[in-house]
Amino acid sequence: MATYRKVCIDVVAPEEEGPVLARSLGLPWQPDGHGEGGLMGPQGRHLVWLNAVPDAAAKSDRVRLDIRSRRWRAIAVSSKDPLVLATWWARVLEGTSQADETGTWEVARVRGMPVPLVFEPAEVPKAGPNRVHWDVTGDPDELVDFGATLLQRRGTLAWSVLADPEGNEFCVFPLDRDNR
Repeated sequence: MATYRKVCIDVVAPEEEGPVLARSLGLPWQPDGHGEGGLMGPQGRHLVWLNAVPDAAAKSDRVRLDIRSRRWRAIAVSSKDPLVLATWWARVLEGTSQADETGTWEVARVRGMPVPLVFEPAEVPKAGPNRVHWDVTGDPDELVDFGATLLQRRGTLAWSVLADPEGNEFCVFPLDRDNR
């Protein structure tokens, strides 16, 4: 249904924070010349993109990178219903999902995704936009038909912004020859 592209983090100063994250993960930092930039993966594409925003503290940390011992382990998502959300994303990204004894669900084996999505139980519902989100390539209308919510249709942006069934934002780039 959709193909994973990269994970994005909203930060105030990408050109300062990007190199620090890059050193921590052992990945090369590549600034874009416009105040943003990304961490490059071994296939020569961005694994992580840092977006410049005026106030990253105003964003929710409900989605975050799980980094321990200088190793990126997962994209962690706090969820009211980890089973439902993991099942939804596994179908969208054509991955597999499984649970552990704590009620945490993992979506793995997603083509192009360097780490699994991990959905952890949380009692408090999502409030406010997430600081971290991921991008996919696909058809926004198909994703809406499958249960996503359209937040902003592609227009001035080269992508559409959608939300999953629990309101976690993600960007959808169109299926065209430039995004294969």
